[in-house]
Amino acid sequence: MVSIAEIQESAARLEPAERAELAVFLLDSLGLPLGQIDDSEVDERTRELESGAVCGLSHDEFMKAVAR
Repeated sequence: MVSIAEIQESAARLEPAERAELAVFLLDSLGLPLGQIDDSEVDERTRELESGAVCGLSHDEFMKAVAR
């Protein structure tokens, strides 16, 4: 059986577009609704920001929030 480390090493040698295709395949294979946002949700969030009902984050605030 091939180890995860061997798969990672092989994937690292792929061209960026090939790695992206592999990433999409792997995420899709999980069968999870990862990051699926429809246009109506985008529109609603835009209205919330524009109305002042919510406040956006600066890049620095976002990076701190995700602890990077």
